[in-house]
Amino acid sequence: MSLLFDDDNYSLYNQNRSVRMGVVGPLALIATRGNESYVNKVNDELYRIRRKQVEERPEVLLTAPGFLRKDYQTETKFVRFSSGEAKCSIEQTLRGHDVFIIADVLNHGVTYNMRGLTVPMSPDEHLQDIKRAILAIGNKAQRINVVMPYLYQSKQVLRLSRAALDCAQMLKELINLNVHSIITFEPHEPRIENAIPQIGLERIPCSYLLLRTLLEGESNLSVDKKDLAIISPDEAAMKRGIFYSSILGVQMSTFYRQRDYTGGKNNKNGDYPVSKYRFLGENLAGKNVLIVDDMIISGETMLKTAYRLRQEQKVKDIYCLATFPIMTKGVKDFCQAYKDGVIKGLYSTDLIYHTPELKEQIWYHEADTTKFVASLIDCINHNASISKLIDQTASINELLEKRRHKI
Repeated sequence: MSLLFDDDNYSLYNQNRSVRMGVVGPLALIATRGNESYVNKVNDELYRIRRKQVEERPEVLLTAPGFLRKDYQTETKFVRFSSGEAKCSIEQTLRGHDVFIIADVLNHGVTYNMRGLTVPMSPDEHLQDIKRAILAIGNKAQRINVVMPYLYQSKQVLRLSRAALDCAQMLKELINLNVHSIITFEPHEPRIENAIPQIGLERIPCSYLLLRTLLEGESNLSVDKKDLAIISPDEAAMKRGIFYSSILGVQMSTFYRQRDYTGGKNNKNGDYPVSKYRFLGENLAGKNVLIVDDMIISGETMLKTAYRLRQEQKVKDIYCLATFPIMTKGVKDFCQAYKDGVIKGLYSTDLIYHTPELKEQIWYHEADTTKFVASLIDCINHNASISKLIDQTASINELLEKRRHKI
């Protein structure tokens, strides 16, 4: 029997077939506090994916112990004391395992009691829990990988004045703790990976998932260039807008924020005030528009963009697409914009915690990412190439072709 394969695709990952590359070790998932429900869904998808692989190649069960298990999750206890201190303990062996710690550092829905006060967990505390889990494993695992959908302090990546470079420092700390890989989704500044050039970041896009959810929710939305346009709410989001514009083959426009640097920083938000907010682009009258960005913090910029488009450009329907709707000011302003007919919907992902108040809104729509994350983890566990997963051009083109054929 020949040991040679008849193709050169041995390193590629296929979600629907058995993977040629061997696994690094038995899979182990660790959910930080507040992320248990999401990791449960990822676990179920992993079991479904691997059951299909075993049906095609049953012999994998003999060569990879622990390959097919209904539960890949590791029992982990994160304890908070009334002093505010904490500890983490691993309740089962992880020796020789390929560990994936899945953490939502923005999950403020998790609270603890400190000195009689109910305190929501901050991003800093979630990061400390990641480190505690790594230290609790104690270098016994084959590899440790951190899945951090929203990259901690991802807006603090450039040194302005005497500001600390928190994101770069965090990445270095994780690497110094022998983390093998860090997986994140659409970091605010992709060049942050320069902080750890020997390891790098696995930067995962969400464009396909967002577009698929949008087109499933808006059955009558035309993706033809005469009917649709892409809007970047500011110059910082232009690269993302260019990608959407190119893949859809539609017009793109943007807004430019001119700041006033003469009077010093605004003490209220620590930034220079915006003196002018200008629209740059061709006339959009009668078109539907997609406002695309990586995150919505307070929502002020996105809503300001939407109101200006409605008033000045006379656009038709406005849809907001953002990977991370952080929504620090709640949903009141978005509810008013929907009531006023300014926006028709907000499309986002389930990668971070969302309040029940947001999830119950009729204008809010959420893309399920658990199947994709499970495939990503399975791919990395096999040491296979993730290129087919992160290059979403082919998937989007197929989605658009089906859409046009349906219409």
